[in-house]
Amino acid sequence: MAAMAVLRSSGESSTLHGYFETEMFRSHLDDAELDRVVLGSDCANWFKSRLGGTAVTGEPVQEDYGWVLPVTIAGQNFWFMLQKWHTTYHGWHVWIEPRDLLARVLGKRSAAAATLLRDAVDRFLLEDPRITGISWVADPKELEEKAKI
Repeated sequence: MAAMAVLRSSGESSTLHGYFETEMFRSHLDDAELDRVVLGSDCANWFKSRLGGTAVTGEPVQEDYGWVLPVTIAGQNFWFMLQKWHTTYHGWHVWIEPRDLLARVLGKRSAAAATLLRDAVDRFLLEDPRITGISWVADPKELEEKAKI
């Protein structure tokens, strides 16, 4: 854990952004796929298989920016989102957001559960030697600086 910068949730925000690099997942599209394929299905399913023992997960859903995995942990509902990171060839951006409006307003219980989810995701990433460059930040703009080529 010492090799990465981990943000501990302060309760003010339960949106957490992570970055990692790996060659495990498909990282580019062929020209014929550009308008119809969104990278990350393999990555979303990898996280789904890992989270199954820790949280309740739904099926990954494709969005225009990446993939979303509905997750429930400690009685709280979240969106675990991921996308191929645009500034590096093998980089990935993941983030966690509450699914419920009330959780966004009340915050503390949701923030504690978000931290549990983030810690579980962090553990899965650290356990796999094919994954490097793991970091967590409060603001994705910080990832832009970390991930510049």
